[in-house]
Parts: sequence; structure tokens; C-alpha cells
Amino acid sequence: MDFDSIHLWSNSTIVISWIHCVPKELKTFICNQVSKIQELSSCDQWHHVASDENLESILYRGQFPEEQCKNHLWWYGPEFFQGSRYMEGISE
Repeated sequence: MDFDSIHLWSNSTIVISWIHCVPKELKTFICNQVSKIQELSSCDQWHHVASDENLESILYRGQFPEEQCKNHLWWYGPEFFQGSRYMEGISE
């Protein structure tokens, strides 16, 4: 499968700022993690997503499976994806 572009998302503005900085300015553990992220991706691939639109955050907060099955976010993604360029080429 070929991809035109890859977009990565975090609900942490702190993490996004770390990804956009020089890793050596950070503490050792964070420096190592950010260095690996920068090695595997480019800064312009990273975007912020609000916690209430981040499926991972909802799962982490402990939504029960029967609630998750009814969750619009699980099936369609964040509202800002709907009708956007991120959805181009995706078939149902």
C-alpha cells in the first residue's frame, strides 16, 4: 500500500513542542524519545488533536466496549476529518 502522506497526532501540546525543538535541549530520557521520533518522522507530520477528539484518550479514560461500539469517533474519526483532505481516497 502506498501513501501520499502520513499525519501523526498528539493531544499534548508539550509533546508537539518537544518534537519541534533540538533534542539536546531536553532532559536525557525525553531527549532520547524525541530523537527517535525525529529519526522516524518529520516535524511537519505532527499535529495537535484535542483530547475529546482523540480516540486514544477516550480509550485511556476507560470507556466500556458497549459504549465504544456506539461512539461516532471510533467509526468516523474526529469531526475535523469529515469532508477534509485527510479523508480523500478512503473508501468505506
